[in-house]
Amino acid sequence: MHMDPRTRMDRLGCTGLADYELLALLFCAGGRPGSGLLDLSLRLLLDAGPAGLAALAQKDLNQLQRVTGLGPSRSRQLLALLEFSRRVFERPLLRGDLCDSPGAVYASLRGRLWGRLEERFIVLSLDSKLRKLAETEVCRGGANAVFVDPRQVFGAALRQGASALVLVHNHPSGDPRPSGSDLALTERLVVVGELLGVAVVDHIVMGDGCYYSLSEAGEMPGPKASPAAATWLG
Repeated sequence: MHMDPRTRMDRLGCTGLADYELLALLFCAGGRPGSGLLDLSLRLLLDAGPAGLAALAQKDLNQLQRVTGLGPSRSRQLLALLEFSRRVFERPLLRGDLCDSPGAVYASLRGRLWGRLEERFIVLSLDSKLRKLAETEVCRGGANAVFVDPRQVFGAALRQGASALVLVHNHPSGDPRPSGSDLALTERLVVVGELLGVAVVDHIVMGDGCYYSLSEAGEMPGPKASPAAATWLG
């Protein structure tokens, strides 16, 4: 028999509640969740496996609605909660903010890219002093790859008057290590950038709670002759 999670929250605070109890409170809009809702929430998390809530973030509306007892309304509630959680962890860089390290980029975009089912490719356009000009989502792909057209990458950057670019994309698998195709794409975009006078200073791959910076790893191809490239990473 389940204890009323509202009573437990009053006594222990939110941190004292299990994930399934928090979900049950969400589903009943803060009222008293019956044993059916608590059982549903517990089953939902057990089915998600050891990753729990992180695994639920990998599901879309259709997948959630197939869970017996969840239905469209509660599925939307859960997706809204997960999206809200992403936004809580975002520390967006505003136009004119200094963006001179992979850590700053990761802090800015980790919430936006966490738990996504597909790869998303984002370009940060910077001026010569590494201040943010704009942020552009260039394209989306599948679970394991994304097709990136250099014309889309540099078209927006040139319109914004960028001197430097930071490339960012996520790996839905959670493993941020770059693939061979990631490295080949980086090299190709660096070459195009040199021809256009726009320095590609880093390519950052986002994983599950972590990131991989080609610049930090010493794997960025090409020379670092531009002022922006020379000051990236200090």
